[in-house]
Parts: sequence; C-alpha cells; structure tokens
Amino acid sequence: ETAELMRSIGIHTKMKVVHLGTDTHRFRPPANKGEAKKAIGFSPEDQIVGYCGRISREKNPITLYRAFAMLTKKRAGLKLLIVGDGPANLKSFLTGRQGIVISGIKGDVVPYLQAMDVYALASLTETTSLSTLEAMACGVPPICTPVGYIKAYIKGGFNGYTFPKGDWYALARIIDRLLSDKSLRERIGVNARETVVKRFSWDQTLKGIMEVLGVY
Repeated sequence: ETAELMRSIGIHTKMKVVHLGTDTHRFRPPANKGEAKKAIGFSPEDQIVGYCGRISREKNPITLYRAFAMLTKKRAGLKLLIVGDGPANLKSFLTGRQGIVISGIKGDVVPYLQAMDVYALASLTETTSLSTLEAMACGVPPICTPVGYIKAYIKGGFNGYTFPKGDWYALARIIDRLLSDKSLRERIGVNARETVVKRFSWDQTLKGIMEVLGVY
C-alpha cells in the first residue's frame, strides 16, 4: 500500500517491499494442543476461538462477539480468548459474558496462540497484521476480513478463510465448520504455518533487507 501511495504522488524510483518478519522458531505449533490449553487455565476439551491485539473499534470486536454468541447456543465448551487490552467501554461490554476470557496484555503471547483452535480477526482496517502471522506460525487456522495486505496472503480454503467486514453470520459459519472438522483444521493450520515460514519468517525479511542494501 505504501508503494502504491508513493507512485500515486509521482515517486517512481525502484521500490522493494520487505514484509514484517515472524520468529518461526519461537512461534510454532505446540507439542500437544490439550496440554497447551491446560497451561493457560483451560480444559483440554475446550474449543478456543482466539484473538490477539487491541480491543478497539477498528478491530471490530462486536462482530467477533456476535459470531461467538451465536455459536455458544450449539457448542457448550466454546471459549473466546482475547489477548489484549483497550478502552473501558469496549472491555466492559465483553467482560463477564459467559465463555469470554480477556487475558489482558501479555509479554509472551506464544502460549496463548498455541492454545487456540481458530484465530479470528474482524478488523475494519489493517496493514499486514503481525498477530495473524504469529497465529499462523503456531499452526492456528486464521479467519480474517480481507483488508490491507491480509487479502494477499490468505487463500480461502488453503491456509485460512476470509469473510466480509461486519458479517458475523459468515464468521460464525466458518468457525463452526473448522471446529467441526479436525482434519480440515489441521490441514489449514499446516498450510498456514508453511506460508509464514516461506514468506514471512525473519530469514525472509533479513534476505529482503540485505537485497535492498545490496549486500545479499
């Protein structure tokens, strides 16, 4: 998007986009999903839909909540794990509702991402979404709005899914499908991690920077 903006204002010098890097050695799938859930206080049988980031209007947590609330009617062990913080009015709306856990800001989000069965991002606007890449690196299938650069790296049915902004029903339907099909969930998760390793690892970012500097 920045490259396109620069061209639109008449800057036509040679450009190379170097994407955010993810530490794929640190952000990796857990050895055991059930143990990962127990490690942060959940039951191994819980099904966890997760989000990591700010609780703010542009992140559209209300759409995520509505999708979750719809699914709790048919899934007794469903949990919504929100790793982050935000304005009091949005937090108060979510706090205390059945099945919702707001962990607050964590210095190390890896254990929380590893415990998730599905990662959901309902943002109205984004750039690349590092948190989505980190979840993917942990083998968690992402469901996101096709905003910013997300639409360039999530391929529906291969390494994740996208849904229209504000369409909580579509989000709920995709979450339900993934939670109902373990083999699909695992296949999407494997492809999601492979996408990050091949395109968004620190090794790839370093290579891109060195190419720009003429070192590599």
